[in-house]
Amino acid sequence: MSSRIVRGSHVVEPVIWRSLGEPARHPAAPQAGAAMTVRPAEPPPAPSEERLAALEREARARQERAFSEGYAKGEAAGRAAERERAEIAAAAFTHALAELAEARRKLRRDCEEDCVKLSVAIARRVLHRELSVDPEAMLGIVKAALARLEGREVDRIRTHPDDAALIRAHIERTAGRAHVQVLGDAGVARGTCVFETARGNLDASVETQLMEIQRGLVDRIR
Repeated sequence: MSSRIVRGSHVVEPVIWRSLGEPARHPAAPQAGAAMTVRPAEPPPAPSEERLAALEREARARQERAFSEGYAKGEAAGRAAERERAEIAAAAFTHALAELAEARRKLRRDCEEDCVKLSVAIARRVLHRELSVDPEAMLGIVKAALARLEGREVDRIRTHPDDAALIRAHIERTAGRAHVQVLGDAGVARGTCVFETARGNLDASVETQLMEIQRGLVDRIR
């Protein structure tokens, strides 16, 4: 005994009813020309809401991680760039300070040297004026030079012709110096006084002493 189950417009395969104790029989294969029954494909099961929520959470976490990593990298790169700019600015500032300090020292040194040169120039004019007004002022130079020679034998003294007579008179009055020759040299400036000895010459001229004073002061400044 067999029956057919009809569901809607679809015909389901025949169901065979067998008597108690009768062995089961498989339905016969459909004969040629018989109508084929097609089962509709069942749609895949829809994902549950929990699964969707989990996927959304995972995607959101992945996005947050990517954002955090990108932000951290960008922040680190920004800090590195800022640090590099700060180091460059600090180096430039330090170099500028060093240049400013050097310029300040040079300016001060130049000003001090100019002050020394100006002072010496003033002293030169004052001394030459003093020698022209008071010729006996030259004797102070002669006495200081003889004291520096410490009794050394002097052969001759070269000086300006206008000072020769005055110095000669002073040398003749000095004990043990009467033999010293005093030569007037028109080729030297007023205030020149060169002492010639067997061990060398001593230039006690006003100009020479002023130049020595100037060099000494400039060396101290430098």
